[in-house]
Amino acid sequence: MGIVEACPSGRYEEGERVLLYGFDRPLFQHYVLAQDDGGCIRLPDDAESDVVLMSQLFGTVLHAFYKLDDIIGQDVVVLGQGPVGQLFNAALRNLGARRIIAVDPLVHRLDIATRMGATHTLSPDDGLVEQVRALCDGELPHMVVEAVGKQASFQLAAALLRRNGTLLYFGVPNKE
Repeated sequence: MGIVEACPSGRYEEGERVLLYGFDRPLFQHYVLAQDDGGCIRLPDDAESDVVLMSQLFGTVLHAFYKLDDIIGQDVVVLGQGPVGQLFNAALRNLGARRIIAVDPLVHRLDIATRMGATHTLSPDDGLVEQVRALCDGELPHMVVEAVGKQASFQLAAALLRRNGTLLYFGVPNKE
């Protein structure tokens, strides 16, 4: 997100707020030379910065679904209920997942998860695999989304998934 300082083509006016998108430039730059053929979205003057910035993250979450098969009627576990996990809950709900099982150790995140679309919430305690299986009619879920980025959650994601299921590693790990 930024403010236009100059636009030789006149497409944007000096002082306008814009949201940059695309993967053709490095992130976190002080100045960006955007092209006229795209890469910027004009923002309303009253757009709240925190809402705008979440829309950028939500776009990244939605882009992950382009690589996945249809999820209508499927059971999905979302490991991690930070901002990314919460956005996955919302997307999965709107894309037709049958059960969305949110997993996180923090109770306040699980409270939000139900408002964002999760049908069930669980803490990652002992017996999680059995709890998930019970919620999914004795089976493991069709898909697991890993939105934490920790080695332990990578291993847990694999343990929760049914044979030939879909595992989406979305969390970015530290250099371990």
